[in-house]
Amino acid sequence: MTKYRTRAFADPKVFSVYVIEVLGGVDGELYVGQTWHTPELRRQQHVDGVRRGRVFKGRDREVGLLRPDLVPPLASLTTRELAEAAEKYVAAVLRSQGFKVYGGH
Repeated sequence: MTKYRTRAFADPKVFSVYVIEVLGGVDGELYVGQTWHTPELRRQQHVDGVRRGRVFKGRDREVGLLRPDLVPPLASLTTRELAEAAEKYVAAVLRSQGFKVYGGH
């Protein structure tokens, strides 16, 4: 398993919203989350099973690529509350575009 403590955080005071493709389901399935780690590190945690999203547990679905192109420009997310609100917003935008979205709570 990867040692996560050796990797730097994006910025300890800034959160980000990320989108990951969900492989193994139907086309257009995405997972939306928020983190204070870099999106790359958070994706690797999903791959390694660390705090893995429910969509990836016990199903024939795999963690795909990060899709930063699907995250609209967001203001600076300096609190968890702002990040959670932004996560819900991004999930709603993607659903309105016809994507099947997991996470985004």
